[in-house]
Amino acid sequence: MCSHNSCIYDQSGLTTSDRRKSRLNPIADPAVELNNSRDILIQAVERGFSVLGDNVAKVIFYNLEKRFCMARDDMVERPDKLANALEVMFGSGKATVERLIVNSICTAVGMDPQTLGSPTLSHCIRIAEKVLQTQNKQKRDLQAWRLGRFLTKSPT
Repeated sequence: MCSHNSCIYDQSGLTTSDRRKSRLNPIADPAVELNNSRDILIQAVERGFSVLGDNVAKVIFYNLEKRFCMARDDMVERPDKLANALEVMFGSGKATVERLIVNSICTAVGMDPQTLGSPTLSHCIRIAEKVLQTQNKQKRDLQAWRLGRFLTKSPT
């Protein structure tokens, strides 16, 4: 069982509730793409667990929250802690569960799992975040280019 303080406050001193509120309010959090990326990764981790069955996934989430003080956001923000929790929960089966999550993340962001030099969960999440940031930048650049073309067209 975790202590009250370790569950409530993260390293920045914000409560889990504060972090969630800032993510719900795009004005309070200027990194909207980062939040979208984080949500994509969280959903991918959830899908990875769901491959084992919905009830198994629920038990995993319950244990992550109660035994390891990990909210869903923490799975992506602290992948090493997630990997350690999986090792405690699954023992030698951790590698299989990690592989399911890695495959789910790769599918979600359009990566080939074979291209990962180190297929660990932490490495995969770091690479996926970079891929999503690049995709978001490309989308912003394309939108700016289209807007620029639209604004520079002269009426005919």
